[in-house]
Amino acid sequence: MAKTITLRRRLLEYGTASLVAGTLLWAAFYRASADLGTLMSSIRMQLQMAYAIPPVDKHGVPLSQRESMLSEIEHSLDQAEALAPRLAAVAEFRGFLHMLRSEWRTAAADYHRARGLDECDIDQRDTLVFNEARMLQKARDPEAALLVFTANKPQLEPHLLSQCEIESAALLHELGRDPESLALLQGLLAGDEQDPTVLVQAGQQFEALGRLDLADTAFTRAAVYAPVVDYHRSRLKMRSGEVDKALELLQRAAKAASAEVQRLADNDRAVWQAVADDERFSKLLGPRPPAGTPAR
Repeated sequence: MAKTITLRRRLLEYGTASLVAGTLLWAAFYRASADLGTLMSSIRMQLQMAYAIPPVDKHGVPLSQRESMLSEIEHSLDQAEALAPRLAAVAEFRGFLHMLRSEWRTAAADYHRARGLDECDIDQRDTLVFNEARMLQKARDPEAALLVFTANKPQLEPHLLSQCEIESAALLHELGRDPESLALLQGLLAGDEQDPTVLVQAGQQFEALGRLDLADTAFTRAAVYAPVVDYHRSRLKMRSGEVDKALELLQRAAKAASAEVQRLADNDRAVWQAVADDERFSKLLGPRPPAGTPAR
């Protein structure tokens, strides 16, 4: 008996120019027989499990458990495609599989193909646009990634336009087109953007462009909605030699989210080396390991 099954999965790792360093945004919606539905649910679970397993061990040796799981997923996808050759969810899952194998261009092609297949709704279409562009960026083809955003921006849902601008600005910077990147970011900052995640990304991009003044403006606005963002402002103040102000902002951020601030500070050890012995700093976060010490 035919059965309708809905899958929704959104995973997004925010960062600076390399926004696909971890998880991807992905989703699926399909109508299928009970057998296909069970198979697709199994594939989804296996993909999530495989994503949670690091590709190599501490010695850099590929983990056989993960490799075996990816092979099983590929076999299951072949079965699903035989049952539903034009199902967008199958092509999207295959793209995710290729992403897990670091096969960036193949993943991008799968995401592109999925947009033209059956049962691809508006949300999934937009997800696939971002996934395709991010895979092309990972493939070190920022120009092709930017073209994906440029061609599809008019069709994106309004709530995704700011994210599109952020990622396009990062790609323009990667291409050495800094004036265009700056113009995009300034346009975003001139609006009424309130999403702290978007504003933090804008601040990070301004920082990458060397515009610390605009970065501080973006971070300040974001901190109204998420006080932990004061960490980013404190880092800027350290860069400009304003140690007292930096520690004041760090204290505010740590009060809002101590564990998150500790994690961020561990990633920015070199920034804080100058105040590593400062009693005020130690009271907030404890002694930091030397800058050359591997992160935990």
